[in-house]
Amino acid sequence: MRRFAPTLLCLIVLTASCAPRNPPQVLRVPDIPRKAILKAFTAHQGSIGRATGFLIRHKNRMFVITAGHVACGSNLIWFQTPGGQTSPIAVDGVICPDFHDVVILFVSNVPKNHPYLELDAKMSVELDDTCYSYGYSNGDELTSRRGKIKGSAALAVCGKMRVYLATSSYLEPGMSGGPVIAGNKVIGVNSCFFAKTLEATERTGVHVPACELAKYLDMMIEKCSTKR
Repeated sequence: MRRFAPTLLCLIVLTASCAPRNPPQVLRVPDIPRKAILKAFTAHQGSIGRATGFLIRHKNRMFVITAGHVACGSNLIWFQTPGGQTSPIAVDGVICPDFHDVVILFVSNVPKNHPYLELDAKMSVELDDTCYSYGYSNGDELTSRRGKIKGSAALAVCGKMRVYLATSSYLEPGMSGGPVIAGNKVIGVNSCFFAKTLEATERTGVHVPACELAKYLDMMIEKCSTKR
């Protein structure tokens, strides 16, 4: 069994001007993930940001997860369903952990029987396993991109080195905050897209590991329970 271990990569952001001419084929999104994945909008100092968010259930609590670099510092966050309607889900609280590029939203008014996703807290995947990255590519249609587990990437976040999940999934603007799914569970959260050099054909999707997110959620739930 080949497990992935942290590997320090020298990465350069792949800009739109050097994106591949023939991006991977866009796959059809299954019905259940589609309904659990939301288009996220943020307002900050008069500008509107777009990202992807998704609803999860963790230890009988409901949360929406989205990208930190889009939602942190925003004074207003709202969602749309895949059909384009404004979602009734309301944001009651926002947590921006400093350990990764992710935002955790406490939500309420979630419709009964609304589909949700689950985290793979044990990260039960191996190198070269197939995974699917979901997101609203360029803020428009919900798409799915197939990739392979490549290992992990060590990146500096808030002045500290953090370990991210690395895949071959091709991410585009607007897909930040979307889920990476292997099997039927979330193994990561879309963060950014890198290449080793500007001319490189080998691409690396970078994602917040689900195991790190699950640990933080466990800690938050425990603190809330203690305060009661």
